[in-house]
Amino acid sequence: MRVTSLASLLLAAMLLSSCNFFPKTTSSSTEKAKVLKVYQANEGTATFVDRKGQEIVITSPLGGTPSAVGDEIEYFVQTMEIPGHPPILSFLHINPRPSATPAPAKP
Repeated sequence: MRVTSLASLLLAAMLLSSCNFFPKTTSSSTEKAKVLKVYQANEGTATFVDRKGQEIVITSPLGGTPSAVGDEIEYFVQTMEIPGHPPILSFLHINPRPSATPAPAKP
């Protein structure tokens, strides 16, 4: 039974990869930049920074954006290449907010 399950899983992975559902290549890195603008809405935040002479938007899925223009943040850069599509470039700020750090345990 175990061999059959493994074979089925392998076959499914091969079929999905042959149908171009998986990215051919991905790369990622972290970079640092100074904050130019900060916008906040009821359901999320976005930060504008200068990257290689272009103003880009960095989303913050955890809501941990800096509160002031001029702050330096570290953000995650990811590039994905999917056959038949132009490369996808995304930027994420994933540092937790200071209030999100757990308090030390009381004795």
